Amino acid sequence: MATLATKKQKQVYEFIKEFQKENGYPPTLQEICNNFGFSSTKSADSHIQALIRKGYLQRNKRLSRSLNIVGNEKKPTNGRDLVNTLRKSGFIGMWKNRVDIGDSSKFARKLREQAQKRERNL
Repeated sequence: MATLATKKQKQVYEFIKEFQKENGYPPTLQEICNNFGFSSTKSADSHIQALIRKGYLQRNKRLSRSLNIVGNEKKPTNGRDLVNTLRKSGFIGMWKNRVDIGDSSKFARKLREQAQKRERNL
């Protein structure tokens, strides 16, 4: 990884890291703007893009709240870990009415199938 070029990039990186640690999910661009007093989300996005280029963050542009600290990803090891991770992030709360959760492995399989269908449709 390259060194952080600016003081503000380091502050943004630390904010994202702490926010994710406290909440279990990363902040939105608007939350970053509110924290630093940026006048537009473009300002926050430019700092994030620099951190992505330097290898400190990863992001899936198709998903909201998809910022990840590189090297900080905890991969679920089984269906139950996946369900616990999703429950902690609030994802299950959003989807529980759309998917029959059933047992954790069945739920994990349904989530993967839905994600694959969405990718094919893009």
